[in-house]
Amino acid sequence: MITIERIKNIAEDIIADDGWVNDSHTQSEHTGIKAGLYALIHHLEETEEEVANG
Repeated sequence: MITIERIKNIAEDIIADDGWVNDSHTQSEHTGIKAGLYALIHHLEETEEEVANG
């Protein structure tokens, strides 16, 4: 099973990889990717808390 911490580390690597961003269009794509990854992590953390609290 993949842990939330592992997903966070992978997301950080993806977010940090901005070498392909070279104009406003790719900057917008990168911003969208970051937003999606942050939303995924937030949802996983909330779900984990709900399971822990029963």
